[in-house]
Amino acid sequence: MGRYAMVHEHEPCIFVVACDVVRDSLRFAFEVEGFRVCDYGSARALLNAAPKGQPGYLVVDDTLPDMNGVELLRRLREAHVELPALMIVSAPTGAVRSMAALVGICIVEKPLIGDTLVENVRTLAQLSPSAHSCGAPPGALIR
Repeated sequence: MGRYAMVHEHEPCIFVVACDVVRDSLRFAFEVEGFRVCDYGSARALLNAAPKGQPGYLVVDDTLPDMNGVELLRRLREAHVELPALMIVSAPTGAVRSMAALVGICIVEKPLIGDTLVENVRTLAQLSPSAHSCGAPPGALIR
């Protein structure tokens, strides 16, 4: 089950899906910036929570214990969860970028330096609620 920040439930949530260390770091970084965070340690946990219809954004690590980030995003899209998404990846290959483009997500490359990820979530927040990508072409690599 995910953990939730103590803020108004109608505010958009950043749905973070990553391993413990990465998830805790992202939670801290986003909460310091005033974002509401809902975090999950596995793809299955997020799929079971089904954030359909909830306002927010997805930040998904590509290396999850039960499936990769692209597969998680594909399954969410099939379930009509249309939240804008970013996927964090170490050394993304052309194949990963192509698969990310197919499900309409942008890639942020690890290591995460400075406030790159926070700034990209802010960009998502400025886009249309129905926009899937981060304002760059889907599959684009953001550094």
